[in-house]
Amino acid sequence: MVEQTRAEAPPAPRAASQAGKKSRSRWWILLGALALLVVVGGAYWYTQHSGRTAQASETAGAADREPAAGSVTRVEVVTPTPHGLPRTTTQPGSVQAFRFAKLYAQVSGYLKEQTVDIGDKVKKGDVLAEIEAPAYVEAVRVAEAAVSQAEAKVSVAESQVDTAEANYKAAKAKIAQAKADVEKAQASVKYRESQLARIKQLVRSQSIERKVQDEEQDRYDAAVADLHAYQANVQTDEAEADAAAAKVEEMKSDVEEAKADRDRAKADLRRAEVFVGFTRIVSPYTGVITLRSFNAGDFINLSSEGSGVPLLQVAITDKMRVVLLVPDRDVPYVDVGDPAVVRIDALPGRDFKGKVARYSHREDPSDRTMRTEIDLDNPEELLHDGMYGGVTITLAPASKDHLSLPTRCLHDVTEDGNGAVFVVRDGKAKRLPVKVGRDNGREIEILSGLGKEERVVFRYNGALADGTAVQAETVRPEPEQVAAH
Repeated sequence: MVEQTRAEAPPAPRAASQAGKKSRSRWWILLGALALLVVVGGAYWYTQHSGRTAQASETAGAADREPAAGSVTRVEVVTPTPHGLPRTTTQPGSVQAFRFAKLYAQVSGYLKEQTVDIGDKVKKGDVLAEIEAPAYVEAVRVAEAAVSQAEAKVSVAESQVDTAEANYKAAKAKIAQAKADVEKAQASVKYRESQLARIKQLVRSQSIERKVQDEEQDRYDAAVADLHAYQANVQTDEAEADAAAAKVEEMKSDVEEAKADRDRAKADLRRAEVFVGFTRIVSPYTGVITLRSFNAGDFINLSSEGSGVPLLQVAITDKMRVVLLVPDRDVPYVDVGDPAVVRIDALPGRDFKGKVARYSHREDPSDRTMRTEIDLDNPEELLHDGMYGGVTITLAPASKDHLSLPTRCLHDVTEDGNGAVFVVRDGKAKRLPVKVGRDNGREIEILSGLGKEERVVFRYNGALADGTAVQAETVRPEPEQVAAH
């Protein structure tokens, strides 16, 4: 009996354990239901709150878009500027020296002396450097000696011409004397001939002896012989004169040859002096040294022998030129004298005013632009070769028949040049269609559709439509306000 009781006793603890498990399960179920209730409640609250917020936001947006009845929109208005916009082109430009020269060596040798450095101001004709080239100096001396020798030969030849001309004059004088003797002999022959005839008549008449006729015949024959001798003398003197004349021409030819030799010697001298002159590098301008490539003692090669490096470069800097490339669309409107404004990046706030000085009259086929130059005086030497900036050229003046407005006044601009503006009339906004022209990014040209007395809406606070009641305030927009648009 006792054993049976002991055997049945152990089941009691298992029953207690099962009862505990049931109690814990009920608590877990209760906690799960409570958590579910919290989640559902939070979701419901969020949905309701979001809906009210969206509705409030939508209501507020509608209020912004549609002003309440009786409300007035504040607007700022401007009046049109009574002229159109000029046609301009703005392009990058670079500053260059108005004129500059790269000075190369024309002879080879050592750089003996260089008296200038970059930045030095020089005058036209100043000797900037000197190359040591003794061979050219010696060539000058040789050429000078050759000129002296040639000059001496010319002097000798000219003196020989003088002698020959004197001999010729003497020969001509002898001819004159011989001809005078011939004339005298001819007279004597004529006289003796008449005397002989008279004597012969007397002999025939036996008035005188035959002996007298023979004597007169002898005298006549002697006179004829003298005439022949004098005539021969004339021929001899004429031959001598011809020889003297030929000698004169010969001597004159010698003079011309000597002069030619002298001229060749002088040409050689000048050539030698030119090369000696090449040893001195001289400034062609009054300006500034902008480049130095060598120092004293360096060996300088003749530029034609492969040296492409200049010794020095000198530039005129009291006047500069600004070079820009005008695009094809603006090329037809470029003219010499067009006003231009240059703004250099390194010199903010400074406007340099000039005019178009020249342009190339051709477009570069690679980029369809035309080289254009503007000259600028540079008395303060603020501009330097290589600076760059923007250049604005006024190609055509503003039309007096058009108006202009700040760009932000315009609405609904189309590619064909149509747009619209709001104007204020009788306290209400009115939308006006307009025809537009040039636009420089700050202002726009109005070609038609707008009166010059209209008050055009520039800025407004709120919604704006045709017929909206507005309260207008006239303003004068600042440049930065216009540009900000």
